[in-house]
Amino acid sequence: MPDVEVFWAWALQRWSKPDVAEALLRLQDEQGSVVLELLLLVWLDQNHMLLSAVGYQKLREAAEPWNRDIVRPLRSMRTAWRGRQDLHSQRQRLKGLELMAERSLAELYMEVLQALGPEDLSVGAASDPSSNLMLAVAAASPALDLHQAEAVVELLTR
Repeated sequence: MPDVEVFWAWALQRWSKPDVAEALLRLQDEQGSVVLELLLLVWLDQNHMLLSAVGYQKLREAAEPWNRDIVRPLRSMRTAWRGRQDLHSQRQRLKGLELMAERSLAELYMEVLQALGPEDLSVGAASDPSSNLMLAVAAASPALDLHQAEAVVELLTR
């Protein structure tokens, strides 16, 4: 079953790879994607855990209040203070709070995954290395074109 410590360590390592952070932030800003969700979906694929469309929807619905009420406001304030030297230390504190909020989101994701039945999360399933990620690609708004979708899959699965 999914383990938050293993996932979190993997997500931080993946985030630190060249070009990954920039590309994920662009998807967040332009397509409304949730960075940690994208990372989770790739991690699930790599660990042979396949979500159904219903399981994916349950994951998104559970996370949306946390994203809307906690993560996005922290990010918005931190971003608004970018370049303000007079607020540098406060911005750094916000960055720390945002990271803690993301870690809590990872815990929430794991709780949802552990509550899913086998019809919504198949463990040990043989799947395409981007099956779960394609659920998020399909849900992006505005929609990703085929080239963008392939670039996201390539970036996150290499």
